[in-house]
Amino acid sequence: MAPAFSLTRRGALISAAAAGSFIALLAPITAAREVRDDVGSVQVQVKRFYVDSRFGQLHGYRAEPETISTKTPLICLHQTPSSAKIFKDFIAVMGQDRLVMAFDNPGYGSSDGPVDRVPLETYSETLAETLETLGFGPNGRGPVDILGMLTGAKIGGELARSRPDMVRRLILVQSLVMTEEQRLAMIATLQGGVQKGWAEQGADFYVTRLKSALAELDSEQTLDQAITDFADSLVAGEDYLRGGMTALAYPTERLYKEITRPTLVVALGDERAELAAGAADLIPQAQLLRLPSYSRHTFRSNPDAMAAPFRAFLDSP
Repeated sequence: MAPAFSLTRRGALISAAAAGSFIALLAPITAAREVRDDVGSVQVQVKRFYVDSRFGQLHGYRAEPETISTKTPLICLHQTPSSAKIFKDFIAVMGQDRLVMAFDNPGYGSSDGPVDRVPLETYSETLAETLETLGFGPNGRGPVDILGMLTGAKIGGELARSRPDMVRRLILVQSLVMTEEQRLAMIATLQGGVQKGWAEQGADFYVTRLKSALAELDSEQTLDQAITDFADSLVAGEDYLRGGMTALAYPTERLYKEITRPTLVVALGDERAELAAGAADLIPQAQLLRLPSYSRHTFRSNPDAMAAPFRAFLDSP
């Protein structure tokens, strides 16, 4: 896939060309892999780690160059119901010149989570606490950069809003902006469909969900990846949509106006592109990046192409 994209800031076209190891608690290396990007060809190792949180432990993946980097670390937050696995290939590319970590959101992947639904602000507070535990923030190594997708974008956006001292730059991928009426209608539709599925089908609803996942396969997703994504959705149990419902309940249209950090708003190529692009109209220091030929699966199918404009934004003056 050619890395074709357009980047705008308040209607004007802008060119898209425009630390180190932290603490010993991080777990052993999983696998070394060679990746290539315009920063050069280097050996990058993707490692798993756990860190204590208010819910128990958070799990994640990390990648970094062998030499100490002075660039701001990047934190990646996934959509739900999914896990940080979707970022593993991407962080191997971005990790060629900086520390990159991808967390499983609380209650997803291998991270412990709350028993009941909690406000999105609680997820953001947990992230802030975790980053401070790892030595980041105003009393440590300084702020981090955040990349969040869908639910992860809302968590990252709230962190940048409520704790601007923790965030240097922000990338929001498919962070949907809707009116309160639209949000409540979508919550009712999605929750109603799940409740009806469990009530009418019982355990057979798992089969229905798997068939739906396989029916949505596209050219950027392999069958194995679809099965993995479906398995990830089972971790949260019957209320597997709670992360997404929490994100939908968050008043994005009001609170995003309070974000003061430089922000890249990314609209991918699906039916929600305009809802995602709307975030750029709310955030004062926002640039809008449209990637009409990309989907969330591009993080795995072509991580080099996905990384290029993000690296340009993070490294720009």
